[in-house]
Amino acid sequence: MGLPTLRQVAEEQELPVPAVCPRIKLRVTPRPLGPGRLLGEGTLAQIADDLGLLQDVGARAVVLDPTYPGDRREPGRTARDLDVLETLVKEVVDVDAGSVR
Repeated sequence: MGLPTLRQVAEEQELPVPAVCPRIKLRVTPRPLGPGRLLGEGTLAQIADDLGLLQDVGARAVVLDPTYPGDRREPGRTARDLDVLETLVKEVVDVDAGSVR
């Protein structure tokens, strides 16, 4: 991640470090994904680890973009996206505390 560099440049310029709010794809899988997976992809545990990492490096918020293979106009897609986000809120993200469980 480029956050250490961002912090360094901000310090050198005597400016506050800007807020970091990354957008990551969200793809929950039934089995863990191996090396090369992107942040936000894998099991709920892997995604929780990713969100914890982003929280630890100072991300103030994360935009989760649920993605599925196939046509975005596929019937029922929006409902599935909402189901995935609801599961994350129940099992991974403490919305009230603004942190990972």
